[in-house]
This record gives sequence, C-alpha cells and structure tokens, in this order.
Amino acid sequence: MGEFNRLLVSGLRLASLLVVMLWSASALAQSPELGPSEASGGPEVRALWSDGHELLLAGGRQAIRLYDQSGAETVSAAVEPEVFVDADGTRAVGGVLAVFAAADGRLVSWRPGEVSEERVPLLEGDELVAVVVDASGTVYAIGREQALYERGTRRWRVYPYPTRMRPLAAATSPGGQVHIVGRDGLLVRFLDGEWDRPLVPGLTPESIRAPWYDAWYSAVTETLWVRVGRDRLVELEFGEQRAVIDSELASERLLRDEGEGEGEGEGEGEGEGEDEDSGAETALRVSGAVPTREHPIPIGAPSEGEAPAGFTAITGVSSAAGDRVVMTAGDRVWLWDRGRFVLIGRDIGLVHDLALDGGEGVAWVASRAGLERVPLVAISKEQADQPLAESDQKLLERLRRREAWQLRKADGPRFFWMPTIRLDNGVVFPLGAEPVAGYSLELSAGAMLQPLNKERGPTLWVWPELAYRYETHPSRGGHLFDLGVGVGFGTHIIAAFYRPRLVLGGIDRNTGDGPAVYGLRHGLALEAVWGIVGLEVSHQYLGSNEGALNDIRLGLSINLAPLIWIGILWATIPTNE
Repeated sequence: MGEFNRLLVSGLRLASLLVVMLWSASALAQSPELGPSEASGGPEVRALWSDGHELLLAGGRQAIRLYDQSGAETVSAAVEPEVFVDADGTRAVGGVLAVFAAADGRLVSWRPGEVSEERVPLLEGDELVAVVVDASGTVYAIGREQALYERGTRRWRVYPYPTRMRPLAAATSPGGQVHIVGRDGLLVRFLDGEWDRPLVPGLTPESIRAPWYDAWYSAVTETLWVRVGRDRLVELEFGEQRAVIDSELASERLLRDEGEGEGEGEGEGEGEGEDEDSGAETALRVSGAVPTREHPIPIGAPSEGEAPAGFTAITGVSSAAGDRVVMTAGDRVWLWDRGRFVLIGRDIGLVHDLALDGGEGVAWVASRAGLERVPLVAISKEQADQPLAESDQKLLERLRRREAWQLRKADGPRFFWMPTIRLDNGVVFPLGAEPVAGYSLELSAGAMLQPLNKERGPTLWVWPELAYRYETHPSRGGHLFDLGVGVGFGTHIIAAFYRPRLVLGGIDRNTGDGPAVYGLRHGLALEAVWGIVGLEVSHQYLGSNEGALNDIRLGLSINLAPLIWIGILWATIPTNE
C-alpha cells in the first residue's frame, strides 16, 4: 500500500507539471511581450504566493508570473490589473488555486492551465487591502473600511463590518476562520457571518496602539503570528483560548452599543453584481482571552534611509516540533526559530510581500529591487553559534529530562488501577454455634490493578486490600481486621477473584473479656464494573485459646470510589445553561 501511494503521488505531480508546461507554452504564444526575457530586467513584484514546495507565483505589473525553484521566470500571462495589493492560495482536494487582488476590486484566479478574472462587488467608497483563501477554496476579500466579501461557489456575500475598522491584513485557518488585523491594535475574527473580538492580555501599550501590519496563521499549533509596529512579533495561541467570563460580557455589551451607535444614520451600500448577498447580522461579541507573547525583534535604532515600518511581511511553516516564522523588519529578514531571532538577510529595503519554500528552505522576498531569494540560514557563523538564552536552556533541559523519563517509562510495565472503598453487608454462619447466623459489616480500602491490555480482553487482576469487620453474633461476634491480596481474571465489566486474607482481632463476650483470635479467611468473589457491585462467599478459620473456630460468610458489597469519581466528573461537565 505504501509503494502504491508513492506511485500515485508521483503520477499526480507529473500530471500537474505537464499541465503547467502546456499552459506555459500556450501563454507564451498568446503573450510574447511578457516572455521570460523580462525576468532578467527585474520586474517589480507586489504580491507573492507559494504552495511551499513547487509553485511560486508573483503578481507584477499587468502580469501573473510563474517561477521555478531557482527563481528563474518560466512563463507569464497578461492580466488587466496593473498593481496587486495581496495574494493567497491553497492546495486542496480540488487542486491548486491562487488568487491575486487589486485595490479596485478586480480579482485574478490562477489554476494550472487557467487564468480568470472577476470583480468583487465592493460597497460604494470601499477598496480592497487583503485577500485570503481557506482550505475549501472559499475566497475572503478584505475591504479597507466597510465590509468583508466572501465568495464560495460562484456567489459573493457581503458582510459589513460590525464597528469602525481599518484593516491592513488578514490570515485564515483551514476551516475558514478569518483573523483580521489593522491599525490601532485591531484584531477581529470572522466565521460564518459572525464577528468576535478576542481579548489579548499582557501586551505593552506600544503594541496596543501600534498598527498590526501583517499576520500568518499556523494550522498545526493553532497560533496567529502578527508583525506589530516597527520591531515587534506577537504570538497568539488561539488553541489555548479560554471561555469568556462574566466581567468580559460587560465589555461585549459596550462594544455592541458602540457598533450600533456608529451605524446610526448610515445607509446600507449596495455592491455591484447580481450574485451579491449582503449579511444582515453585524453584532460584535467579545470572546475569551488568548495567551499572548510579545517578542521584540533586535533591529536596533532606526538607520538613515530605512524603509517605512509599514512595508513589511510575515509568513512561516508549521510542524509538530513548532513554528518557524519568517518576517522582515528594519531592512532585514529575520527567522524566528526555537525561541530566538536569527538574521538571515540584510539590506532588503522596501518590502511588498513574502513567500516561503519549505522544501528548499528559502524565503522569497518581493521588494522594490525585484524578487530576491533568501536562504533560511544565519548570515554569520557567530550568530549561528550563539548560545541560547538561559530561559531557553532551562526549557530544553526540562524537555530532555521529560523525554528520558518517557523512554524509561515506555520500557517498563504499565498498569490500570482503580481505588476501592468498599462497604460490605453480609451474613455470617458460625459452624457449631447458636444461633446459626449473625450480621456482618465490613469497611475496606484497596486498589484493583490490571496490566494494560491493548486488546481490552480478559486479563489478570491483582487486588490488595485492608479491611475492618464488625460481627454481631452472640458467641462469635467481635472486631476483626483483614489484610490480603486477591487474584482474579476478567474484564473491566466483570471479573472473578480468589481472595485469601490474614485475620486478627478479638471476640466479644457478654463479660467483655473475649479471647484474641487469628487465622485465615479465603473465598470466591464476583465483581462487576470495578467492584461497584460485588458478591462473595468465603470461609474463615480462626485459632483461639478456646480452640478452632470456623464460619461461612455471604456478603454483598458496593465500591464507593468509582461512584465518587463519576459524581465529580458529572459535576464538572460544562452545560449550555
């Protein structure tokens, strides 16, 4: 099966390459004025998108250009928009899709072998600042002031902003949750027509007031990375977002009142196009706090001729080991890896966009000088050999110790255990004594142990237990203590046990000076659901200064420990009330 999967993937890649080559030949024949010869002249690129492995697409002046992994232009196709503001794409089940957006609402979609153009139904006075695409191929165009525009299957829907917003960029999760960032510390999320504003505690006042220029979302770690101001990288762990609390609901009402106040007296704009569907719900709610970390980028003081802070970009690659984030700041390219910044590029200048080829380990920077290739390695040996900070060294040491402990634990036996707090009500039948029966009450504590069995079939059980027993028979009653280890076989649902125990205690007489006794008690027990209900028949032999004493005991027991555990779980399960 593994060899078949490899052959299938290789075949799909070969077919994709063939389609691209055929489209290249067709595009060159139709657009000779935009051939590969122009690549040597360094055409200005404003928007970039890469699938992270094979494709690198660039939106330039009235052209969509395809580059190979070495940075050489292979083909260009002429399009109507002259300048693009943003690009995004996806490699999903339906194939590759890349979308390039112009400020005036024109949208160019690229698929292998096909380039199409359409227009976003902008509200009057609005223009685009960003575009994102989720894993399903849904396109979200971000307006500068008025609305978000969503296109699913050939139909546009318009969602007016719930409050005054000045977006600058956006990032989306694979499931279609759009994170919008912008001026004045703007962070708003959109999903299926609903808006919410996450709380981000712990930020400095400078980051709260600064523009949030660009964002990248990691689907593996569920983390949003944002380039803030001139020299800040902000990390927001949405995977750890907590539920909203009562004190935050008051803020939600204030935000709702603010949005309603700003909407008074404003007419509803109408977009262009017959397929437009305007979203009616524009309430903005407050969602719970998101764990946030702020990382200062070590770019130093501003230098003469440094590009404005707004000309920056951010992207990254996700893995189970953590995120690697690439960004530009202070005319340089930085890599955030293993909790520290690594300088990988200098003198980049004014940056329009950024893309990452994870397979080749390079970043592509669209700057005023053209398209530049930046390897993801430190530019100086001193920086590459720079030791980690003390806090990072402590973290790595804890990770090493935990990994060593896990390896040792993996080689040792593993057990399931369930504590037992049993209340046993029984009847005792002393042999050769009158009357023939008496009441017996037993209270015991122990633990049922079972080696973990992946098949979850019947297996061996061990049950150590300590018990106190009080019996009311006139001639054999008294206070007894049991200590033993039972051995059983069965499942979590039902198991049978043989339970031998040592017995020590004393028998009460009417005079209160009964003999001390010691001996053995053993019996067969049937236990259901970790002993929640159990039935036991046992025989007891005791030696005393009055001779041997024998009796038969029948008991019905209840294990309170699982019931207490289930009650705690039930009480802590969240409800929708």
